[in-house]
Amino acid sequence: MLRLKRITMRGFKSFADKITIPFESGFVSIAGPNGSGKSNIIDAISFVLGMTSAKQMRAQKLKNLIFNGGHKRKPAEYCEVSLYLNNEDKKIPDMPEEIKVSRKITKNGTSIYKLNSSTVPRRKIEEVLKVFGISSDGYNIIKQGDITKIIDMNPVQRRGIIDEISGIADFTEKKAKAEAELEKVTTRVNEMFLVIGEKEKLVERLKKERDAAKKYLDLSSELKIAKASLIKRQLEEETKKLEEVKKAIEEKDRAFKQYEQSFNEVDKQYEELEKELSKINNEILSKSRNLKIDLDMDKIRTEIIRTRDRIDYNNREIANINELMSRLSHGRDQNIIYSKLKEIEPGVYGTVYSLISTDPKYSVALEVGLGEHRNDIVVDTDGIALRLIRYLKQNKIGRARFIPLNKIRGQKKKNISGEGVIGPLIDLVEFDPKFEKAMEYVFGDTLVVDRIENARKIDGVRIVTLEGDLKERSGAMVGGYHKLRGRSSELANYSKRIKELEKKNESLEAHIKELEKKLAELEQSKSKESGIVVELEKKKKEIEEKMEKLKSGRKETFDLRLNIQTELNKLKISKARIEVSIDNLKLKMEEFKDVKKFMTLDREKLKNRIEVLVKEINALGPINLKAIDEFKTMNVEFFELKKKLEKLLEERDAIKKTADEIEQKRKAKFFSVFDQVRENFNKIYHDLTGGEGDLILEEPDNIDTGLIIQVQPKGKRVLSIDTISGGEKSIASLAFLFAVQQYSHSPFYIFDEIDAALDKENTLKITRMIKKYSKDFQFIVISHNDIMVSHADAVFGVSISDGVSKVFSIRLPRE
Repeated sequence: MLRLKRITMRGFKSFADKITIPFESGFVSIAGPNGSGKSNIIDAISFVLGMTSAKQMRAQKLKNLIFNGGHKRKPAEYCEVSLYLNNEDKKIPDMPEEIKVSRKITKNGTSIYKLNSSTVPRRKIEEVLKVFGISSDGYNIIKQGDITKIIDMNPVQRRGIIDEISGIADFTEKKAKAEAELEKVTTRVNEMFLVIGEKEKLVERLKKERDAAKKYLDLSSELKIAKASLIKRQLEEETKKLEEVKKAIEEKDRAFKQYEQSFNEVDKQYEELEKELSKINNEILSKSRNLKIDLDMDKIRTEIIRTRDRIDYNNREIANINELMSRLSHGRDQNIIYSKLKEIEPGVYGTVYSLISTDPKYSVALEVGLGEHRNDIVVDTDGIALRLIRYLKQNKIGRARFIPLNKIRGQKKKNISGEGVIGPLIDLVEFDPKFEKAMEYVFGDTLVVDRIENARKIDGVRIVTLEGDLKERSGAMVGGYHKLRGRSSELANYSKRIKELEKKNESLEAHIKELEKKLAELEQSKSKESGIVVELEKKKKEIEEKMEKLKSGRKETFDLRLNIQTELNKLKISKARIEVSIDNLKLKMEEFKDVKKFMTLDREKLKNRIEVLVKEINALGPINLKAIDEFKTMNVEFFELKKKLEKLLEERDAIKKTADEIEQKRKAKFFSVFDQVRENFNKIYHDLTGGEGDLILEEPDNIDTGLIIQVQPKGKRVLSIDTISGGEKSIASLAFLFAVQQYSHSPFYIFDEIDAALDKENTLKITRMIKKYSKDFQFIVISHNDIMVSHADAVFGVSISDGVSKVFSIRLPRE
């Protein structure tokens, strides 16, 4: 049987000399007076078993365990204790039959462990002792005060003893870790719920924005188709109008040619009469003594008539050209507006285009340079402009842009030189100096160059080319094929023609004055004519009357021809306007070149549909087109978060399940030990007192609640350990400790004065119990009690002299 064979001490506490105490099997008692060093033997056993707390061995520090000297003895240099364990049954196969465990402490506090004389770490000693069920802090050693500790413990502390011997600390630690992990995961789950909640709100908002964006795109697509369809419809109608106008032009052109032919025939007749009149005049000259004078007078009169005819003809042509220019430069609506405004305000000068002229070679550049300012109306003051705007609003005539000379501020021209530069556009245009500010506003720093290739080399100004290309100050460029509007070319030619005619008229008027002066001089010298001359004059007068009738008829034919020409010009202007409209519509249609399918509605229904679509789009409010992609991305993130949440929930459930399984194993292990200790306690208490004892938990199924020791001494009712007498408490506490010891079997048990507080009766009960169990286990008991000592199988005495303890064997008589 495994047991403690002997102990050897040197320099340990009061044992200055080397002492060996052999321990027999069974019941060994150690007796001696107080202070002799009996308990030092227990401390020595705890020391060699690996106890690290000096205070538990009743010392301040480990080096205080070394013998400190006596009356005639010097302090020891070290202390050393060796235990010899019986291993004859080879419980540890690779160890000898006798195992020696040693521990040594030097004065500097160094602790040395040895196993069978070989230095080993403390851990190795603990591993070997564990095989025997021995430890320095095990319940096989009951020191002074341990029973009192049991009595003074609260129920939870008592339950802790069961936790300790059942070894559920590992389960408790695992459970704590699982619960800590569960708490972390639960926190993450709660955080994830919050995040998902916020994400869900965001996803819902983005979904609404996405739906609105999709609706916006659908409506915009339909609106684009509707606009394209309207432009296509307008283009078809304008094309049809153009064909009708072309047909009308052909008809008017034929009529014009007919009147032209009639006009030429009248001219032919007129020329014949002129010849006849010339012949008569010659006859008159030949027969008249004042023939030369009359001839000169006739020539002068004829020249005056012809000159006045030419002036009249030129004036009619100027009037006709002015009317055409007004229509060309203003357009129909602008002509009406300008005419109305000129009637109500004297300070209206005209449109910008009507106030300027230029060389025809600059016509294209001028047209592009003017841009939207072509039909701007120049007025004297801003007050006039304000009154005219109010007049247009009140009479619902139309809209116009006004340039008040007293307020308008333009941009000065920039003189820039370079390849292909012709000069500032304002320098290439002729106008009245009083309109200079207006022209600076219209043309600004616009520069004219020959080609767009040279324009791109110049920055910082607005540039037009002779071919009609445009480069803005920003760098944006507009160009391509430019079709000069017919009216622009005609206006330039008409303007030049008017100046030519006016100059001719001035010259003709001066010529008439000179002729009239000569005629007056000739009339003064003219004498009476002869009879033949009178007849000739009569005939001459008849011819002149015929010529006057032809002249009148010629004028009527001319007027008819002019009217047709005016109508023809109007048709040509209408044709040009329609062509411009078609060009603009085609240009607009370029924006919708990707539209392949068109609506078949008429123009009004298309306009109504466009209006409805615009209202629906506006009703949508601000649109976040990014919401389509953002919703897609966020929705993916939302579902990913939900997946993570599901995994976290699974992880939480798995941890909870693990914690529950650990708790089940912990409870199973606890109750396995608890039930055994409970059974041991009941049996031991019954053996000691003849009464009944029980161990219960404060909450029967909760192993974290306190342990209550209940006893029912023989002939008494059931009581808690906290309510019984002192002696009964000691017996109950010892029974509890014995029950614990029986569960955690040890080869030996050591009791230090456990009977100190017991009366003789209870001491006898304890003694008999120890005697009973000593058949199977080794008991080493320190006691003063004769009853206890007298029942021991072997007794050792301890005495002290000059501070040094001695040990001797005592043989007691046996009954």
